[in-house]
Amino acid sequence: MTLAPVNDRRARGAGDPRRGIAPDVMELILGRAHRLSERWRAASRLAESIGLSRELPRPSGGDSYTPVVLDSSAAFRLVLPPEPRFAEGAARLLGDIASGVVEPISPTPLIYDVGEYLASAAMLGEITAEAAAERLEDLSHLVSLFSPDMPHLRLAIDWSVSAGISLRSGVYVAAAVSSGYPLITADDVVFDAASDVEVIHLKDYGS
Repeated sequence: MTLAPVNDRRARGAGDPRRGIAPDVMELILGRAHRLSERWRAASRLAESIGLSRELPRPSGGDSYTPVVLDSSAAFRLVLPPEPRFAEGAARLLGDIASGVVEPISPTPLIYDVGEYLASAAMLGEITAEAAAERLEDLSHLVSLFSPDMPHLRLAIDWSVSAGISLRSGVYVAAAVSSGYPLITADDVVFDAASDVEVIHLKDYGS
């Protein structure tokens, strides 16, 4: 799946494809150069933690990148060892995020969804509580988060009701619908139901 990049120099122009996303999110994205070094370190720590042996590419310093919406089902596979069918896609996605080729955004529920997932793993003894907190912090360096407003939540509810799936999933699809960015998911139900947006399954990412 090939993603179409945008360019920071065109980001403030009239043809900006990033419609429907709050101005504070735009500032997060446009200020990305200051975060790329820390993002590479965070992505590298996560890659090592989940058993990905490859070295991640360093930021290129270019200003061309592809914004995407990352949902929690895909993010889960970046913080704990992914199932074999997701391993290659997760490795490619982490590499693209680390190098700055991809700019993920997500509504703030992502942190709570993934935090719950990590806490459950710690309760089961799969990782320590300290490791859970560290991985959640590293994930926060990879994604530009925004707080959904009521129009966003209304869109999420409408989509969830019409598609017959959870509001937790709906908030991510609503972000993709309102922004026009591709949605990356590892959820088969969301992948099949999100017909109104460009959606990329994590298992196929970069293939």
